[in-house]
Amino acid sequence: MCAGRPAPLEPLGAQVTERVHIAQQTRLHQAEDGTARHYTSSQIADAAGMSRQGLMKAMQSARGIRDLEYVHGIARLFDVRIDFFIDPPAQALDRVLQQIHTQLLELTVKRQDEQLNQLEQASRLQDLRERYGLLDMAARGAPKTMELLDLFESVLKEADEQRRQENRS
Repeated sequence: MCAGRPAPLEPLGAQVTERVHIAQQTRLHQAEDGTARHYTSSQIADAAGMSRQGLMKAMQSARGIRDLEYVHGIARLFDVRIDFFIDPPAQALDRVLQQIHTQLLELTVKRQDEQLNQLEQASRLQDLRERYGLLDMAARGAPKTMELLDLFESVLKEADEQRRQENRS
């Protein structure tokens, strides 16, 4: 409410329409043939729960898309929060950048974990080489490599122990 009157919806509707255009240009989905494609206006209209003609009329008018039920369906389609469409530009951008930042951090942590796992495997292999004379080991599945190293180490320990017992006899 502004001074006892309802807030005008036209600027909000125009903003929502602009953000729908942005989402349509920047968000892709996987088509049935496996290719990445932009969403069509029919797909957006279906998600909003309106006809394609109704969507086109709303998007072409100065008033834009003002019904938040429609906006909610569109937000689900593009996998964004409804705030993306209704927040002031700075807040919407900040929220998107925070999401990107979080995703980048998660990818970085995952990559670092993979690198640490590779270093640990290389270190264990080097230890087995030095201790038991193991020349090399081929492993096709990285997640199984540590299990294989454990198995090889137990076999090598057992063989080493048998060799020592034979040398004592």
